[in-house]
Amino acid sequence: MILFQIFLNEGLPQTFSRLKVLDFRSNPIVCDEFTAEFFRLTQTNPDLEVQGWNNGTGYVCRLENNLTEITYKEYFDQYVWDDSTDPSSDKWASGFLLGSVSMFGLASFVCYNIYQKRFYINYFFLLRRRKLMEKRDPELDYTYDVFVSYSQVICLHVELILCHLK
Repeated sequence: MILFQIFLNEGLPQTFSRLKVLDFRSNPIVCDEFTAEFFRLTQTNPDLEVQGWNNGTGYVCRLENNLTEITYKEYFDQYVWDDSTDPSSDKWASGFLLGSVSMFGLASFVCYNIYQKRFYINYFFLLRRRKLMEKRDPELDYTYDVFVSYSQVICLHVELILCHLK
């Protein structure tokens, strides 16, 4: 039966950071955001020796709504927001900056290559359009607009006609 519960408050993590050795294994702590702050403190402060800590598995806390006991590490892993997704963290900002620069570089590279190959791309689309038109109208299956066949005898006549066709 629980007669009392201990809550960590916002001042305790700063107080704990000044300590060298800490041991409160047998105290019934309630799991809350300050418990998570204490867990972060133990992970980031190598000078603080917490007796029986075992990376957060040696201490337990009780969830506020029921009497379930879980280790600090389980509470931190299950209920606490990860710092890497926090927009105010440096990890998120540097990751966003690195991703933005990478995407800009990739987009620049793609645009440069498309610009260099623009004539090939244009030619490809012209061929595709032509094939599409040939499928629609089989009579368009020719290479030239006009084909003129003539003999040497009527050469001058044909040259006159060709001048008008141009």
